[in-house]
Amino acid sequence: MKISVLKPIGFCGGVRNAINIAKKARADFPRKRVIIVGLLVSNSQVIEELAKEGIETFYDPKLPNEKLVSAIPYGACCVFPCYGHDEKLEEICHRRGIRIYDAICPKVKTNINKIKGEIMRGHQVIYVGEHRHDETKTALSISKDVLLYDINQRFDYLDVIDFSPCVVNQSTLNVLNLTNIHQDIYSCLPNARIEEEICSTTRLRQQAIIDLDPSVDLIVIVGEEISCDTAKLFEIAKISHPTATSILVSKESDIDDSLFIDKKHVAITSGSATPLAIIETVISHIRNIKN
Repeated sequence: MKISVLKPIGFCGGVRNAINIAKKARADFPRKRVIIVGLLVSNSQVIEELAKEGIETFYDPKLPNEKLVSAIPYGACCVFPCYGHDEKLEEICHRRGIRIYDAICPKVKTNINKIKGEIMRGHQVIYVGEHRHDETKTALSISKDVLLYDINQRFDYLDVIDFSPCVVNQSTLNVLNLTNIHQDIYSCLPNARIEEEICSTTRLRQQAIIDLDPSVDLIVIVGEEISCDTAKLFEIAKISHPTATSILVSKESDIDDSLFIDKKHVAITSGSATPLAIIETVISHIRNIKN
């Protein structure tokens, strides 16, 4: 059985940066509570490891982040996640004497600054993303002139009054779907200025799957369903290699050895928030499967 481990693998730079910032907050204030509002990154194993170091996570998808920030004790440290945050949350922190550490991904920060610049110049911005994703929520919090093009819904072009709106997207989308969305936007708004903002790591991981030899008959994506970029890798695998079996596993114990029977070529990749140690145990397990 041939095994191809696709590159890049393990943490992306944005995830590594976010983890380092959370740990810096812990090191800077060893006697204060350090609390992440929301999920720092989309991986439960990372959150668990941070908890062992005394870095707490306040997360409840049913509650607005305003409630979570308001629950942070006076004088504690707040770490905002890599997906960005509504700047109104900072006002709550300042009123409560809470120190702020911002772990926003540099790529997301670039997108946010671009949106702010367009709004300041009087333009509307069409933001292509998923409405439940925190990166999208951050973008929409900037201004009412940021219009959501939800990838799962039909966009209402009647809301666009700008002759030449700027189009920005969530950084972890499926590159194949995004191409179709851009074509749809151009067909309705020929003067739209499209900025394709898929992050380089996401693009490289997706392209590595697309470029796989047609002989591949099993693709293993290591990551969690809550991770958008992991979910998109799974989508890409099914779209680009429809005759292959594609599976998503979060850890070694998720592997069903029976799926490897008679397989000739197995490819392994991972989401950008998946710890390398988890990936290595999965790879080791697969190498030891007798098929």
